[in-house]
This record gives sequence, structure tokens and C-alpha cells, in this order.
Amino acid sequence: MALGVLSMLSYQEEHSRELALEKAAADSSNLAWVLEASLNATLRRLDTDLVEIARTAVSNDLRQTDLPAQHTRWTDYLERFKAKFPEVTDFFVFDADGQMLFASNGTIKPFNIADRRHFQKLRDDATVGLLLSDVVISRIDDRPTAIFGRALRAPDGRFLGIASALLDFQHWQTIFSALDIGAHGVIALRRSDTHQLILRRPERPDEYNKSVDIALTRRVSAGERVGVERFASPLDGITRVVSYRVLEDYPIYVNVAIADHDALAAWRRQGIVATLSVAGILFGFGLLLMRLWRAELRRIASLDELARSEQQVRELAYYDPLTNLANRRLLLERLTLGLSQAKRFRRSLALMFLDLDGFKVINDTFGHEVGDGLLKEVAVRLTGCVRTGDTISRQGGDEFIVVLTEIAQPSDASGVADKVLEVLGTPYRIAGQELLVTTSIGIAVYPIDGVDDVRELMKKADQAMYAAKAAGRNGYKFFEGDDTAES
Repeated sequence: MALGVLSMLSYQEEHSRELALEKAAADSSNLAWVLEASLNATLRRLDTDLVEIARTAVSNDLRQTDLPAQHTRWTDYLERFKAKFPEVTDFFVFDADGQMLFASNGTIKPFNIADRRHFQKLRDDATVGLLLSDVVISRIDDRPTAIFGRALRAPDGRFLGIASALLDFQHWQTIFSALDIGAHGVIALRRSDTHQLILRRPERPDEYNKSVDIALTRRVSAGERVGVERFASPLDGITRVVSYRVLEDYPIYVNVAIADHDALAAWRRQGIVATLSVAGILFGFGLLLMRLWRAELRRIASLDELARSEQQVRELAYYDPLTNLANRRLLLERLTLGLSQAKRFRRSLALMFLDLDGFKVINDTFGHEVGDGLLKEVAVRLTGCVRTGDTISRQGGDEFIVVLTEIAQPSDASGVADKVLEVLGTPYRIAGQELLVTTSIGIAVYPIDGVDDVRELMKKADQAMYAAKAAGRNGYKFFEGDDTAES
């Protein structure tokens, strides 16, 4: 009986050990997924804003004699972008000689970056779009940072300078520290082209910009975008389960590592209990059976917890946390499917781009708490304006997108737009404040507008929305060709 129980205990302990390591792999994969989705969303918005800043800078005459007069206006302009990004310390505009012209923080003294590699790369290579710099020491506060930049180029291709944003490493360290990865866990961001270290928790500033050649980095170099490895770190010798995910549009990948020591802590405690139990196996067989039963209950509870964790990860990855509407990632998936079905079954589909008129004034006047409450109420009202099979998405800020599937004719979209204008135009009562906002709506219809590319359809709806604003706001416009925005 003792030998039989010992064999059973040995098997149970080994099985529990494998389950603990499998759970560590699942937990690290889930966290990597959440971080990859968050980074992708942040960098897409940052890239869009840098394009906008660059376009504005090129369209303005940035002669040195005009700079004092433009300083306040540009500081306020850049600060509006900075307010949307807690992940960024400041936005900047530099001239063709690397001299700082403007910053979102108007108290920063001008400095020169002509010797920085990212500036030289953007200056010398006209094919470069959004560029991520090496980790450098900031010339503002002497702290490590990384820089995203875009070149300013005249219509004839002449280099005019760069627009850039500095990542706030401390912000990301705060986010990483809030995640439960154990005492010896590691979260790191690396470049997918050179495998240089960008950021790490716990911090290792001496390792910034250094690369490693291990099985994991070779898998990324071979084109694998998602995976799990278990190995001893060349930095500290600790064996960890490491999950990685490569960002979809940017040369960065996320590593989330959970140490064997932390993953197996509970398993080791179970092993001690088992050893003590075996010492009294002949007279404590009943207690042993009870312990095995409890271990099985813990395993079932662990699987239930994993299922809940996976559901939470899905909600974070596909839904806007403020309004619980579909985010951009889920919108693109549903819109792609809707266009595919519309094309296959020869149906029509409408995409409506909504922007709240005067939302910024409300947000600045009454504060973000009232602004957020207003956005939540707008989401509720929009949901009541469409069918169950349609999709409503918040794109960020005060912008929303509605996808109407299977419409018979454009007038169907007009009917929905009229209803939205009426419903959203009704006064709101938020935190004791009575508020009134209107909405400008742009509409693009497939196949009338002749495109089955989701981003192109979104672009046309966006142009139509600007045409609606230009026409006086609180109305809607259909896309009418490339000159819609001026109509």
C-alpha cells in the first residue's frame, strides 16, 4: 500500500509541476497579448498625430524671424496632442538644422539634435516613414528615453526638419509594475529588426540598445510573430517561461517572462506537504486521500480562473474600456467581414463617421469626469439607434463609427443619420450639469463609392464628415468624390 501511494504521489507531483509551468506559459501569453494590443493602439494614434503635426508644420512658413510670434500658438497646438498621451513626455518640431523650434512644454529651452542618429536617418533617407530611435539620454532631464519621429518634407522633397515625440519610460514602468509576474518576472520591449533592448522591468539601463542572440530572437528573425520559449536568461541565469508577441505595424516585440521559481512556488509547498504525509502513510491514508481530492479541486479552480482571465483579455483587446463599444481592432474585423459578405451576396453597406461638435469645450470647461460621462451616454444612445447586427465603435476621443450592414438603398443610411442627429441632440444631464452637443456625420456607401478596402471606405466617410462640419455642423454628408471635404 505504501509503495502504491508513493507512486501515486510521485505522479501527482510531476503532473502538478507540469500544470504550474503550463499556467505560467498561459499567463505570460495573455499578458503579452494585452500589452501588444495596447502598444499597437497607442502607436497607431501616435503615428497619426505625428503625420498631422508634420503636415501642419510643412504648410506653415517656419522662418526664424516668425518664430516668436508663432511660439504660443504652436505650444498650445502641440499641448493638445500631448494631453491625449500619458505615454509621451512631450511633442517637438525641429528645423532642418536640428534646432528645436517648438515644444508642447513652452518652458523647455531650445536645444539641437543634429548629432542624433534618428535625426540624421530621417534627414538623409526620404523613404523612411515613422522612425523609432535608439534609447538615448534626454537633453531635457537626462533620463533614458526613445523617440518616435517623422520627417518634414516640402512638396518638392526638400528636407525641412522633423516632428517627434519622446516616450515616457516612467509611465510604462508604472504599468509594468502593476502586472503580477512574480518577484523574478521580467517584461521587456525589444526591436524586432535588431533585437536591441528598448525597455525592461526590472530596469537595466546598462542593457539598453544591447541585443542578444538566443533561440527566441532567432524565431522572431525568422518571421514568427507569436510564441513561447523556456530558457535560462543570459543576463542573470534565471530560468523563465517567456512569451513574445511582435507588433503588427511597428518594429517592436513584447516579452513577458515568469520565472520557474515563482511559477513552481505553490508546487514546492505541495511537495513538502506530500513528504510529511508519506511519513505517516500507514496510519494516515485517509488524510492523504483528502489531500489529493483538495489538489484536484485547486486544479479545477485554476482552470476556471484561466478561463476568466482569457475572457478579460478578450474584452481588453476588442472593446473600448470607457464605453464598452467595439474598439478599432474589432471594428476592422467586423467591417472586413461585412464588406466580404456584401461583395459576395451583392448587398450594400454603409459606414458612418461621427464627430461630436463642441465636445472639447465641454471637456475643458467641466473636466474629464463630465466628458467621460457624456461619452458613455452618447454610446448608450447610439446603441438604441441601430439594429442588433450593426456595429458601433469608438475610435478615440469624441469620434465614433457606425457600420450598417445589408441596407437596401442609401436612404436607409439617411434615416439612421436623421435618427442619430435627433437622439444625440437631446440635452444631457451629467454630474448635475445640463449639456447640449450636436453631431457631424460623414457617410460612405459600398458599392456606390466603388471600394471594397476597409481603410479606404473609412477614409471616405471621414472626408464626408469634414464636409458636414464645413457645411455648418449638426448634419450629415454623403461622400461625393475627392472634393467632398471642400463641398
